[in-house]
Amino acid sequence: MYKTIAMGLYYRFKKEDKKEVELSNQTLTSNFIKNSPYEFEYFVADILEGIYGGTTYVTESSGDYGVDIEHQRSKGLFLVQVKCYKEDVSFDPIAIIHSQIVKQNASGGIVLTTSGFTSNAQKYAKEVDVELIDGLQLVHFWSLYLQKQAHELGHPSNDTNDNNRDLKPA
Repeated sequence: MYKTIAMGLYYRFKKEDKKEVELSNQTLTSNFIKNSPYEFEYFVADILEGIYGGTTYVTESSGDYGVDIEHQRSKGLFLVQVKCYKEDVSFDPIAIIHSQIVKQNASGGIVLTTSGFTSNAQKYAKEVDVELIDGLQLVHFWSLYLQKQAHELGHPSNDTNDNNRDLKPA
């Protein structure tokens, strides 16, 4: 189920070319929500704040040198690059975010995607200590974030377990 939801996020936020827009306008119902890749960054920033705490800032859409979100938390500044991809992400975004971590003397970094990561990307991220969040983990975090929001609003969850224990990042 998480794979299906992650793919739904991809289709909701992916960048489309003109041909796709014309086709989608003819085939999508009015119930389908479509957002831009830039709005995806705000969506992710909210989830990261909900899971890790702290405050987030979404950078400008161009000239950001690969940093989409700056996340200030108790452990310091974390730099985040967000990829709304259908295919697995290579090591390139990890190298870019690592470069910015060094340049800005940040405490750490995250590369997050709606898809997954190649084996080379996973190996490289481990070597340079960059956290990877794939589509399945993103959906899991989103679910926990929504549960936390419902709890804070006084709406009990349908789950009989104490869901707040799961709000610690994996």
